[in-house]
Amino acid sequence: MRSFRGHACRVQGVGPLTSAGPAGNGASRWLTPYVVAVDVCALAAIAAGVAFDRGDDSIVLVLVAALAALAGARPVRFPRFKTELTATHPFVLLAVANLGPLEAMIVGLVGLTGVLIRPGRKLSVLRTAFNLGSVVLAAAVAAWAYVATGGQVGGSLWTSFAPLATATGAYFLVNTGLVTLAITFQQRTPFLVVWRESFQWTAVSYFTGLTLAAAMLGALTAWGPWALAMGIPPCSLLLAFYRAHREAIQEHERRVLEVEALNADLERKVEVRTRELASALEGIEGANRMLSDANRALTEASKAKSAFLANVSHELRTPLNSVIGFSELLTDPGFGDLSPRQREFLSDIRDSGEHLLALINDILDLSKIEAGKLDVNREPIEIAELVRESASMLRPQAAKKGLTLEIEADVSGRADVDPRLVRQVLVNLLSNAVKFTPENGRVDLAASFEGDDLVLTVGDTGIGIPEPDQEKIFLEFYQVDGSYARKYEGTGLGLALVRRMMTLHNGTVSVSSRPGEGSRFVCVFPSCRVGGHAAAQASASGPVPVPAGELVADGASSTPFGGTVLVVEDNAVNRKLARNVLRSRGYRVLEADTGEEGIEIARRERPQLILMDLQLPGLDGMEATRRLKADPRTSGIPVVALSAHAHGVDEERARAAGCAGYIAKPIRLSRFPQQVRTFLEGAA
Repeated sequence: MRSFRGHACRVQGVGPLTSAGPAGNGASRWLTPYVVAVDVCALAAIAAGVAFDRGDDSIVLVLVAALAALAGARPVRFPRFKTELTATHPFVLLAVANLGPLEAMIVGLVGLTGVLIRPGRKLSVLRTAFNLGSVVLAAAVAAWAYVATGGQVGGSLWTSFAPLATATGAYFLVNTGLVTLAITFQQRTPFLVVWRESFQWTAVSYFTGLTLAAAMLGALTAWGPWALAMGIPPCSLLLAFYRAHREAIQEHERRVLEVEALNADLERKVEVRTRELASALEGIEGANRMLSDANRALTEASKAKSAFLANVSHELRTPLNSVIGFSELLTDPGFGDLSPRQREFLSDIRDSGEHLLALINDILDLSKIEAGKLDVNREPIEIAELVRESASMLRPQAAKKGLTLEIEADVSGRADVDPRLVRQVLVNLLSNAVKFTPENGRVDLAASFEGDDLVLTVGDTGIGIPEPDQEKIFLEFYQVDGSYARKYEGTGLGLALVRRMMTLHNGTVSVSSRPGEGSRFVCVFPSCRVGGHAAAQASASGPVPVPAGELVADGASSTPFGGTVLVVEDNAVNRKLARNVLRSRGYRVLEADTGEEGIEIARRERPQLILMDLQLPGLDGMEATRRLKADPRTSGIPVVALSAHAHGVDEERARAAGCAGYIAKPIRLSRFPQQVRTFLEGAA
């Protein structure tokens, strides 16, 4: 039986079940009328039971009531559901089938008495009234359901079982429904939520009680009233089931509480960790701001460095242009005869200027490589021509020492490389070979294809390099220790640049050397050959020994060319140099020292070629070139950029502005006239 504590459900509530609930609690206003209504229905049921009473065996009634009181004396409490469960319902169902409605109500009340008068219990009038009324009403409904479905009071088990099952269902629904409604009024909780959570699971115990009631009914019929005592052990088992279920529920609740405690602890830790992460994030954001500021400062410093290098390049190359150019110009036979001593002094001036220019170039190239601003601009080039051109640049130094340059251009065809970087590699290696080779020695330059790889080799009969130093010589500013390190000039950057430039080509450079026997440097440019291997073999040439004194550049010829050239240059000394070189080759030279003046002269005179300095006051050379190309009167005149800046980006910007070519200062007497002639012929 279930009361709002039990199986004739008895109220345990959150306090006494009274009408004087908390202030403002709307549930308590409905609870008292509900209890009164239940008790009124119970009284009506009792009256109907008295009218139906048949006056059956009182001994059986006493025994059944006593067993019900005994079963109800030890209820199992479920604090979570605010109910107590007893095992009195099998005896109520037995009374329904064997004794009648009134007796069933009496048995229910007696079973409830065992709960109500237990020592230590505080009785509440409203709760007691509800429990008594609900038990009577549930027993009455079960009895009338039994009779209504054809059950006969005192009938046999076989004819009574089906109606008794119906009575059990009615007893379960009414008993649990009445208590659920009372809890709903008291706690303002939805009816179905309370019923599913608190009472749905007890359906099994009700129909287990049905089985026990049927067994006792059969025993009563077969063996007499005293056989009812056999119902006590099964009722004990039913109570044990309740206790086991209660313990399972309590264990579940304990685990739920543990999980909730763990969740609360986890939430606390998450909150703490979140605060820590927020604090760390603020620190990271601060560090990011510092890094961002540092990056901006580095970017600004890099821009300042680039501007500084550009200015250094311009400011140093501009006077060097005059020093080297005029020293070469004075040695030209067209400017008069010089004594041997004068020629020696001019040669020293020119060599010193060339040396200073080489140092400037090396430092600027290294800075560009380290800044990642030296790009590889590959294009198909004729290797044999590049080799000869590179060797011709070392002609004066080699001739001065009486060295022989032997070129083995065993290659014909083109390679996809950056010609400027390859030329710089060869010049650096040849310069070192000339520098460290004694007089009357030999320097070898070889070029060949091995498969698709281009292999360039520079050898000499110089002083050689000790084996421990053969890897160190490729480090920046490193110079081999020894007497020759003090004897020979240099910054120690030439070979470092060679390795860096080879790395930009994904190539390698290696050295083999023995002191006193010379050195041999091998540069390999991988997978760069353009065209077939057979074509390269068909036109390959053998070794061509050429004494250094016979390596003469095409531009050194004194043959007059002719034509009108406009030189736009703000530096008067540089204009004078260009004027004298060009006039010595038969050109008519026009001069302007600003971009605006150059545009005006070009429109008026229509020269065949314009040499435009990029760095001009006011209107710079880039903008002047754009205006010339935008004017139909001057758009067909080729413009060649002149600049002392060392950055390759200047050449790209000049070509983008419309320049047909680019000549880097200082201008060389051996090449400048031929360069001008090439641009004129291209324009023609």
